[in-house]
Amino acid sequence: MRSSICRRLSPLAATVLLAATLPACGVAREQATAAQAAPALASARPAKPIPDEEPAVTQEVAELLGQLADGRPQRNRFTEKAAASVLAEADQNLAPRLRECGIPVTLELLARTVDGEDRQYRYRLRCRAQPLLLDIVYNKAARVNRLQLLPE
Repeated sequence: MRSSICRRLSPLAATVLLAATLPACGVAREQATAAQAAPALASARPAKPIPDEEPAVTQEVAELLGQLADGRPQRNRFTEKAAASVLAEADQNLAPRLRECGIPVTLELLARTVDGEDRQYRYRLRCRAQPLLLDIVYNKAARVNRLQLLPE
């Protein structure tokens, strides 16, 4: 009887009924799993670029990435915290990944937010093998406080 009830219900009703009363209904269980996965799939879509109202910042980021790829970043462009983490891994991890993208890098601005006195940017780097996401945070003194590359 449970399986015939599950086949007659809409997917949403079956999911609700599953959560409330029919934990043994296999059909509704599959629908519930698909419904739970839907938000994750929606967030997996590539983000669309937003208008770049600060092209000078984007140019500065591109120059900074070029310096990192060449192994010659200027330490004074970073806070002490960022210099300790970013510059330590520049030769081993960042530089090779950036060189794969080609220099100069092609950047697309995906997001810009302000958190107190920090300005946070997210860019997409158009790389040959796989696009990368760049999260970069500038402090109030316009020094990089965080820089992180992630696969898209």
